[in-house]
Amino acid sequence: MATVADIISLPSIYNARLVAPCEKAESRTVINVGILDIGPEFNGYSAYMPGEFILTNLGFTNGDELESDRALLAMIDRGVAGIGVKTVYRPHIGEAVKKKSSESGVPVYLYEGRYHEAVVFDALKLIHEDQQEEAREDTLRALIGPRSSKEVSAALTSISGVVGGQLICLALSLPEDFSQARIMLSDIRNRIAMSRTDVEKCKYIAQRFDGYALVLICAPNRDGINAKLEYEAKELAKQLHALFMSPCGVGTAFDASDFCLVLKTAIFAANYAEIKRQPLAFWSEIGADKFALIANSDSLYQREAKTWLRRIEAGDADGELIKTLRIFLSYQGSISQTAYALRQHPNTIRYRLKKLKALLNMEDESDRFLATVLSIALLPLSVSGS
Repeated sequence: MATVADIISLPSIYNARLVAPCEKAESRTVINVGILDIGPEFNGYSAYMPGEFILTNLGFTNGDELESDRALLAMIDRGVAGIGVKTVYRPHIGEAVKKKSSESGVPVYLYEGRYHEAVVFDALKLIHEDQQEEAREDTLRALIGPRSSKEVSAALTSISGVVGGQLICLALSLPEDFSQARIMLSDIRNRIAMSRTDVEKCKYIAQRFDGYALVLICAPNRDGINAKLEYEAKELAKQLHALFMSPCGVGTAFDASDFCLVLKTAIFAANYAEIKRQPLAFWSEIGADKFALIANSDSLYQREAKTWLRRIEAGDADGELIKTLRIFLSYQGSISQTAYALRQHPNTIRYRLKKLKALLNMEDESDRFLATVLSIALLPLSVSGS
């Protein structure tokens, strides 16, 4: 959401400064911008709403100090997000206004700048862009859970015209400051526009999501495209980290219908990079550390995992399935390495994986899919025994 800090940082506002201390002034949410050019006697300022940032030069008071204070005090009582007083007429700000500003948490600023109309234009543009960003974020959030490729493609098309067959995602932590986050996301989009290679007709989406900047890379379904997507994502992640010095995680490529996995693997990798204080993390290279990370950070998957674990335990009379699964996931889904570690023939491992898929109603899924989804959702619970 746009905040007071974003409004007073607009290019049409110069040298904004608080008239009195006001706790958390810049973090207040702004939903609209209004112009104050009349006294409160007309309607008690009932047309001005909480959440609005109010611009005024107090010119309507004709320099009357009591009238200036009365207007500002009445506006503070409306619970607006903040008030910006342009200094063009050398406005008076009395002690009563300063005191009430500090007590109420409604900040009052003095500033120089362009005409009110120019500030309003800049502010409403910012607010509108943020609302669009939130709508796109909601569209992505709605894709979490079982979705068909057609549904995912339609959603991605609605966001940016992209039609996804295979997807991969990378995630960077955004600054907590909204203004800085917005600038960073804009810079990412510009960087992508300048540097992308369009391997196999790749298309890109850069989008804010839950404190991250996500970059989705989409490509048509083709043989070997996943490896190319992962290479493309890693190269882009290196560029973006060098530009922003923010921990960056790269997930795993899947079909659009597996959007939730595409998203989760990237976000978990970004979390891992931040926790380990390393610049980059690639889901495919994290190894067994990912399990502890996931177990502590994703209650949604843990709930789903309990159901899956019960199914496996019900069909695992001798405990071989859980044992095989632990080794299989620790080796990133490698059948040959799992077989070697368990001193079993690879076909024995394949048989056990086939049985696992049947228990989980995943008969049609690949071993790679099984390894990824279970490493996110299941292994932490099976290891802890919960």
